[in-house]
Order: sequence, then C-alpha cells, then structure tokens
Amino acid sequence: TRASPWSPTSAVPGPTTSEAPEPTTTTEAPVTTVAEEPLALGVYLYLDEPGQPHRPGPFLAPVHREVPNTVETAAAALGALLAGPTDDEATSVPGLSTAIPEGTELLGVSMEGSVATVDLSAELGAGDDPAAMAMAVAQVVFTVTRLEGVTEVNTEQEGERVAVPTSQGDLVDRPVTRDDYIDYQAGGKALGEQLG
Repeated sequence: TRASPWSPTSAVPGPTTSEAPEPTTTTEAPVTTVAEEPLALGVYLYLDEPGQPHRPGPFLAPVHREVPNTVETAAAALGALLAGPTDDEATSVPGLSTAIPEGTELLGVSMEGSVATVDLSAELGAGDDPAAMAMAVAQVVFTVTRLEGVTEVNTEQEGERVAVPTSQGDLVDRPVTRDDYIDYQAGGKALGEQLG
C-alpha cells in the first residue's frame, strides 16, 4: 500500500531561517600619558671666591638641580652632587667647583630618624688629606641636610663607618652637622641657615 504523501507519517520540511549575529565593535578609550614633573633639588658646591683674611674662601653655595622624579630623594640629591659642576658653572666667574674626588660613587644611603648614613666609595678619602676630605664631607652634609627632617650625617666608606674631619681640624667618630663645617659658610652659621 502506497502511503499518501499527506499522511501524518510524512514530514514536510519547512523553511529554516538562521540569522547571523550582528558584528560587535569595541572602541578603546585613548590612553593619555602625563609626564611627571622633574624633581627639583639643591646640591652644595664651592663658590670660588677669595673671601676675607679672617674667612678665606671658597665657600659652600646651594646650586639648583632637576632630576627625574623619584621617591629616593636623598640618593637623587647625592647622585647630582657627585656629578659635580656643569661646564658652564666651572668656567663662570666666579666659578663653581667640588672637593669630592673624581670617581667617588654612592654605594648607599639610609635614614634613621633625623640621621642619614651615606656610604661612599674609597675615592672619598683618596690622597690622605684631612682638609680636602673635610671639604668633601661638608658638601655631602649640606646637601643631605637640605632634605626635610635630616639634621645629622654618618659617613661610611665601602660599607664601613669612618671618622671624618671637621672644618676646625677635629677628627670625629659621630654624626656630623652643618655646625661642624661653619668655616666653609660665607657668612658663618647665620647665612648657612638662610641658604637652607
């Protein structure tokens, strides 16, 4: 018996509709990069002036520096100090100079309360000249104590604590302050405090 094409057992396929999904477009917001402002610091160099018979030069003077922004301000300041004067500063009249021996490197700096401990390479004491070392240490002391909250400085060489000479010729094994290097300030203690 031939089945009727209209019998319930015959399935008539109906039209099938398949809709493609609409494409999705993603737009990324533009990224805006804001350049950080450079960090302004002060380092201490020597102003090559003859001074007076009772107070001969050269004298410590604060010099402006700008470095990449960082939270390590003490290390940044000391790095700028060890770089010494620029060519223009060295050839100006009066000129600026540094007593820190060429090649001296910063090995580390740490803070404990108001005391900074600065570790420098062995070049700092090269030449075995107490007067020259006192002038070099004075630059470090004035530069670091310019930072907020720092008033005293310990000096290390190659990780070892060392005694340092003052401007009065004393060799001291303790943290030193600006007062220990008053002879390198143009107007004495009062002016040194004004310079910051």
